[in-house]
Amino acid sequence: MTLFADILGFIGGVMGPPEFTPVIFDRLCASGVRLVQWAGPHPMPRNGWTDLIAEVRGTERQIKAHPELFRLVRTQADMADIEQTDLVYVIMTVQNPYWVEEEWGRLDELWAAGIRVMQVAYWDEHDARYASGFLSPDDQGLTEMGKQYLRELAKRGFILDLSHLAPQSALETASFYTGDIMISHTA
Repeated sequence: MTLFADILGFIGGVMGPPEFTPVIFDRLCASGVRLVQWAGPHPMPRNGWTDLIAEVRGTERQIKAHPELFRLVRTQADMADIEQTDLVYVIMTVQNPYWVEEEWGRLDELWAAGIRVMQVAYWDEHDARYASGFLSPDDQGLTEMGKQYLRELAKRGFILDLSHLAPQSALETASFYTGDIMISHTA
């Protein structure tokens, strides 16, 4: 089954953590948004993996704190009743996976915390562990570590989001990945 959103909102502060509160819920509903993609942590968590997983878990807790307002989407079945409820549905994404490094067990931690969408790079050559971001002066394409990263994502069932990638990197990544792919936004 192919799903699409007429209105897909992004939620988060200006380069900061999101707020899943009744006020935000009211604003989303007033604008007609019923499905949001939380796209964090970005751009580069100061304390590496520790900050990345802490922000993800904190966001998961915020969503779960208001089950009468928000539903965390972990499976397609979680959205089966989207047209029959007044909830706002949230898909969680990691935009900058740099601190996953080659510690593939970290992907399991992200999955357990509700992340279902992963990106490949965020900015430029400074976070180009797996491929080049859109601001990289020299698009190097998909790296060998990037190929292993994509294999690990596919093995776990993550949706791959090509947002923020430089052109060659995006094409090579799309050709290599064996799982589901989306492009939720541009750079």
